[in-house]
Amino acid sequence: MSPKSLRREMRAVVDPGRLGLSVKGVVLLGVDKLKVTVTSEDQKEKLTRELRSHNFELREDRPRTRSLMVRIHRVDRTIPQEDVARMAFEQNPWVRELFKDLSEWKEEFIPSFRKGKRELDDVIWVTRVTSRVRDELLKRTFIFIGFDVCTISDFIDITQCRKCLGFGHPESKCRGQTVCSTCAGSHEAKACTAGNGIKVCHNCKSQGLKQINHSPCGLDCPVYMKVWRREMRAVGPL
Repeated sequence: MSPKSLRREMRAVVDPGRLGLSVKGVVLLGVDKLKVTVTSEDQKEKLTRELRSHNFELREDRPRTRSLMVRIHRVDRTIPQEDVARMAFEQNPWVRELFKDLSEWKEEFIPSFRKGKRELDDVIWVTRVTSRVRDELLKRTFIFIGFDVCTISDFIDITQCRKCLGFGHPESKCRGQTVCSTCAGSHEAKACTAGNGIKVCHNCKSQGLKQINHSPCGLDCPVYMKVWRREMRAVGPL
């Protein structure tokens, strides 16, 4: 059953008004799965009972424990990983005001891995941080490291299957059908013969959205953005 058909069937048997539900979102997780989010445990229990009474197959989404991560943009590629935290501590007075010494700072600011094209002189350091460090970094929007003013942004890692293009699981755990990320056909993207250069998003097409000519794997996609916003809410506002 397609996500669109599954959503239609759910709406036919569940009356949110009668149950007093505040539905925060209905998100595509695969070719035959939806995630429904409500605002309280009481509402979740009501919805669960209603869906089970109509023989829907359910699985509870357990809360995830996830480290807070930020991107440190435009860091000089030649700076070793072990020096990033030290230089940030030494060059930014506000850091030294918050932390009594370098070792304390290093416990709450941990460069984890870097991203970026090899031909560029700078990289993005994805850094694990505590809540208070994240809040300070995002409020200030930049940090001095080396000879550069390095801008800050949240890092949200979206798990999207490369096989079915759904969300919430990797390709190795996919039980869905292969979908082309170029034309939305039933084949791998590397085998695609569509030569018109026009992208077709399988996720938006399957949900009946009008705008479908974009990649399913980026911020141009409404379905992808819905998942991204959900992940941002999980991190929490400043």
